[in-house]
Amino acid sequence: MEYRDLLKDEIGQIGKVLAKIISEFTQLKAKSPTLAIETTSMELKKHLNIDLDAITKLTYDKIKESFHKKNLSPIHIENLSDLLIEIAILKKQKVYFTTALTFLDLADEISSTISFERLGKKQRIEKEMNNMMF
Repeated sequence: MEYRDLLKDEIGQIGKVLAKIISEFTQLKAKSPTLAIETTSMELKKHLNIDLDAITKLTYDKIKESFHKKNLSPIHIENLSDLLIEIAILKKQKVYFTTALTFLDLADEISSTISFERLGKKQRIEKEMNNMMF
């Protein structure tokens, strides 16, 4: 029982850290998109040991393994996907879109459910990729 409580607390703490990072990204994005991306990347590395550039080069299985070790929930993974979508739009780089799609697929697998919200996000990513010139 104690282990479950500790795990639950850790997952809750991860959610709070991730929410803070995403909030700061949103605020900085309006002022300086480049600074927003740099700051967010540094904060993710510092607090969650997630390197956005490195993770775009990993396979599905490696990402799954990494997220499992970090105890990321489907909601955390979906939030990271949202962040990658925004970064992809700002940087105009397809690799962030494809990684965001991978994250959403992983969230589907881990949760064992299909979410209409995640399906909508996948459609948005496909639309954004089709509309952008890379």
